[in-house]
Formats: sequence, C-alpha cells, structure tokens
Amino acid sequence: MTDSTRQSTLQCTGFRIGAGLFGMLLCCGQSRAGEIDTQLWSEIKLTSHWTDQFDVVSAFATRFGEDVSHHDRTSVYLGLNVYLTPTLTLTPGYQYISTDLLDDVLSNEHRFNIIAALRLPVERFETTLSTGIEYRLQHEQDDSWRFRPRLKLKRPVGSDSCGLSAYVADEVFYDTSAADWTRNRQFSHHFAPERQSLTRWWRR
Repeated sequence: MTDSTRQSTLQCTGFRIGAGLFGMLLCCGQSRAGEIDTQLWSEIKLTSHWTDQFDVVSAFATRFGEDVSHHDRTSVYLGLNVYLTPTLTLTPGYQYISTDLLDDVLSNEHRFNIIAALRLPVERFETTLSTGIEYRLQHEQDDSWRFRPRLKLKRPVGSDSCGLSAYVADEVFYDTSAADWTRNRQFSHHFAPERQSLTRWWRR
C-alpha cells in the first residue's frame, strides 16, 4: 500500500485516536484541611477529523479514589474544534459528570463551555494561551460560571526521529459562586504522538 493510499484510507475512516488511547493519570492533591488525596484517572478520547477546519472530539473518563474498587466520578464529553486560523482554535463543548463520592449517593452536573486557544511558536517552543468559560448546572447546588485562563509551554524532546515532546502548563479557576479564584492546577505532560502519554498534575 502506498503512502497516498494509506492516507486516503485513514481519511475515509474519519477517526484518529488521540495520544494515549487509555490515559492513566495518577493525581495527588491537597485538601483545605491539609490531607493528601490520591486519585487514579482513566480516559479514552476519540477525535473525528471532518475537514481541515473542523474536528469532533469525544471523551469518556472515570476517577477512582484511594479505594480503587469504587469509582468517584464518571464523565462524558462532546466538543467541536473549529480552526479559525492556523494558530487560533475555538472549542465549544458539553460535559456530563456523575459523582458518587459516597456509596449510592449520586449527584450530577452539566457543563457547557467554550475555549479559545492561541498558539504562538517561539523558536523550539510552542506557547499556547487559552481562555475557557463554562456554565455549570449542578445537582442541589447553585449554578455558576467559571473562568479558566491557561498557559502552556511545549517543545520537542530528543531527536526529531523519536517524535517525543513534553509540555508544562498552569491553569487557574475563577468561580462566580465563590467570587474568588478557587483553584490553581499545574501540569507536566510527556508523550509520543499517536502512541502513548503520561500526565502528572498538581492542584492547590
């Protein structure tokens, strides 16, 4: 099969599995009381390439706490990447979240969000400035808006033939229900495109 035929075949399927078909995330956070909480995240993400201007993105994720026999949260996401320019992307999306922190005590949340991301290549680094706005419809809680600005720095690692890259990022959250900046999340991510990935993040 020639390269052009193989490319045409892939385009006909319309599907691309994102980096890390199953992303296993080991996350550590510190609560307000000072306790350490360790979580295991598992996610599958699927991107459907429609045209050069549009991608459809879907994802399914589960979270487990220290008791891995009981999942704390399950979420489903559906979004659309709109490439307005080679460096500017607009992503409207919807996420449904079901939380079960205690056995048989369920709550749910609907999130409607839109993210604008601007990529700025600087020598061997790629800088991405993004701003997300989301509306949260929460079960038995007041609805709220969240504002989520984020800065990401990405660069290749090793030789070009390896196809390895890494990034660091920082994202802060402003929640209208608290009228305050409620969260600061830092990421480090290492991956080989279309193969596998490892993500570590910290939250305070």
